[in-house]
Amino acid sequence: MTKLSQSEKTIIKEYADSNMNIAETARNLHHSRELINETMSTIEMRTGMDPKKFYDLAELIKEVDK
Repeated sequence: MTKLSQSEKTIIKEYADSNMNIAETARNLHHSRELINETMSTIEMRTGMDPKKFYDLAELIKEVDK
């Protein structure tokens, strides 16, 4: 799997902690929803895993926690 940047890891963790809610993730990280969505798309393109899907998110979290 492609290595994630620190900011991508932070967004993945916060997205999971926010119950997969983009707006709450953006609020908690003081970012725009657009930035969160763009980062999610970038992660999907680089890893082939869609963080907006539960099982893909679970795999990404495993990778982040290594």
